[in-house]
Amino acid sequence: MALTIVPGLNSYVSEADADTYLEGSIRAATIWPTLSTSVRRQALSSARRLIDQLSFVGTPTGVLHVATALVAAGGTGYVVGDVLALGGSAQVKVLTAPGGVVATVEIVHAGYYLVFPTSPVAGTGGTGAGATFTLTSADQVLAWPRTGVSGVGETEIPTDLQAAQCELAFELTQDPSLETATDASKNIRRVAAGSAEVSFFRPTTGARFPTVVMQYLTAYLGSGPNAGVGLASGTDGESWFEDPNPFGLTRGHP
Repeated sequence: MALTIVPGLNSYVSEADADTYLEGSIRAATIWPTLSTSVRRQALSSARRLIDQLSFVGTPTGVLHVATALVAAGGTGYVVGDVLALGGSAQVKVLTAPGGVVATVEIVHAGYYLVFPTSPVAGTGGTGAGATFTLTSADQVLAWPRTGVSGVGETEIPTDLQAAQCELAFELTQDPSLETATDASKNIRRVAAGSAEVSFFRPTTGARFPTVVMQYLTAYLGSGPNAGVGLASGTDGESWFEDPNPFGLTRGHP
């Protein structure tokens, strides 16, 4: 069975949104569209699975998703490709609609429900009216959405998380070994380029994923990754210390 990407069930971002995001990347814009659909889907699926292995703040909300959506009433006036919302964030796309009557649909977003809607559920949107659906639910299996995360709603998926999945998906297509890498550790003391030099207080311990990915995830991790602590010299720019406690000191009480 061919892999499909369904936000809520196996992804945090849809294929279309991932395509749009990566079209805006100078690194990915000319490469991502040339990859096959199956490779792009595999990359998005692998990226989500790897991200879910991280330790995030908060706890999973325990939302419900739409597992199946069967047509209860086909309504009138619909066309193939219409996307209908199902009483919240879940969506289905019309696959067949002979004579404008919905016959078959596919789930394109499984939704995030605290209270699952009672069937039959009216589909809203599209070009027609009157379609209803019988829904079955599935328990939350992904790490997000979560409760106890500052500034993030309990049924919300942060846009940073979606961006991280897109970035990691692209990186996986360029370097599949990232899927099995444990970290990006390097045993470097000093790096110099011309008059600019970076000296490390201790060997750098790389994050689980490339910096372009981790910059979106760090704020949501239970303990921020240590991406190396350095001091820049010979440059007018400010140093950036990713580790707030670079010397490993224990904070005392006044």
